[in-house]
Amino acid sequence: MKEVFLLICVFGLFWLSPMHAAAERVVEVDGEGVRALKMDTSDPLSEVYLSIPSPLSSLSRTSNQAEKVNNEVGEVYGSINAGFFYMSTTKDPIYMLVQENEIIAGEILGLDDYSYSFKPIAFGITEEGLPLIDEYKTTVTFEHKGKAYNADAINRKQREGEVIIYSDHYWGTSKSKNKYAMEIVVKLSESGNLAYGTRYEGRVVEIYPYGEEGEYDPKEKHAIISIHGGDLSKEFGERIRIGDQIDIAPMINEKWMNARYIVGSGPLLVKDGEPHLTINLKSPRATAIANRTAVGVKGEDVFFITSQSAMDMATFASYVARLGVDRALNLDGGGSSSMVVQRGGQLKSVVPSNAERAVSTTLHMVKKHPPEFLPQLQSVTMDFLEKGSQWTGNAVERIKMWWSEALYWFFPRVMIQT
Repeated sequence: MKEVFLLICVFGLFWLSPMHAAAERVVEVDGEGVRALKMDTSDPLSEVYLSIPSPLSSLSRTSNQAEKVNNEVGEVYGSINAGFFYMSTTKDPIYMLVQENEIIAGEILGLDDYSYSFKPIAFGITEEGLPLIDEYKTTVTFEHKGKAYNADAINRKQREGEVIIYSDHYWGTSKSKNKYAMEIVVKLSESGNLAYGTRYEGRVVEIYPYGEEGEYDPKEKHAIISIHGGDLSKEFGERIRIGDQIDIAPMINEKWMNARYIVGSGPLLVKDGEPHLTINLKSPRATAIANRTAVGVKGEDVFFITSQSAMDMATFASYVARLGVDRALNLDGGGSSSMVVQRGGQLKSVVPSNAERAVSTTLHMVKKHPPEFLPQLQSVTMDFLEKGSQWTGNAVERIKMWWSEALYWFFPRVMIQT
C-alpha cells in the first residue's frame, strides 16, 4: 500500500505540473508539399542531437544512424540527413562542422551566389542550449617571430593561393603532401584537434618545400600549415627553420563560441518568417527539380523538413515558410534527402529502404533517458503499472515514460537527500 500511495501522490504532482503538458514534445506538422516534425527544445530532456560519423569519411543511412542514437543516447522521435559531403571522393563533410569548439571540418564558401554556401551560415545549438540559424565569422591566425599571418581555413580542401591549417582530425582522410604548396609540420603543446578560442604553442619539426611529393607519417598533437604558392611561401622558405616557434589561434564570433555543435550549410531559405534565399534563383542548384531537406527554428522550436516530392528551391522555401518557422536552412538534398519518424514505437523511414542513400552527418530529435534515481522504487512502480493495467502496450510505455520523468523532476529535489 505504501508504494501505491506514493505512486498516486507523484502522479498527482505530475499531472498538475508543466511536465504533463510538455510530455509530448515532437509533433508531425501538416504542411503543403512538405513533411515536417517539430520539437519544443525547452524541456531539459529534449535534445536535437548531431550524429557525426567515425571515422569522419564513413557513411551510413539516416535510418541506421537513428537506430544507433536510439540505442545509445535516448528515444529518437525523428531524424533527417544533415550536411553536404564529398560523395564521389573523400566522403568528408564539405562545410563547417564544429563540436564544442573543436574544428572537425573547416568552412568552405562558394565563389559566387550560384553556390549552395555563398554566405557563412550554419545551424547549431548554442552554449545555452538554444537552437540557432545565423551567419558566423571566423579568423585563423598563426604567429612566427613576432609577425602574425592569416590562414584561410582549417581542415578543408585547398584552393589556389590559400593557406590552410590541418589538424589531427584531417589524418583520417588524407596523408598526402600537396606538392603545389610549401608545408610546415608543427608539434603542438596541446591537443592536435584545433578548437576555437584556444591559442596553441608549437615548434616546427618538419619543412616540405614547394614541389616535394610524399606521404606524411601522422602523429598526434601535430598540425600542418600548407601555403599554396605566392609571396608568403617565398617568405617562409627564406625565414623558417626547424625548431622555430609557431603559435596558432582559431577564433569564432561570440554568438557561436562554446556552441554544442555547428553545422554549416546553405542556402538560407527563410528569414523573419518569409522566403529569403541566399542563392541566385538562376543557379542550376536552385532551379533543379530535386528532393529537398531543411532545418528550421522558431524560438525554442526546431523543425525537421523534407519535400514530399521533387521541386525547385524557391518552391520548397515557400512551403517551408508556411510552416511558421522564423528561419530555415537548406541541407543536403537529392538522393541524400531522408527522414525517419517514430510510429507505433518503431522508427520508420519515409524513404523506401532501397532508395535511402548512405550519408554523412544526421540530426535527431531525442528524448534523453533520465538518470536512474531510486531504481528500487522505480522497479516497484513499473511492476505495478504492468500488472494492474488493462491498457494497450503503447499506453503502458507512455505511462512508464511519464513516470520516469516524474522521478527525475520530483525526487532529486525532494527525496534524494533523505
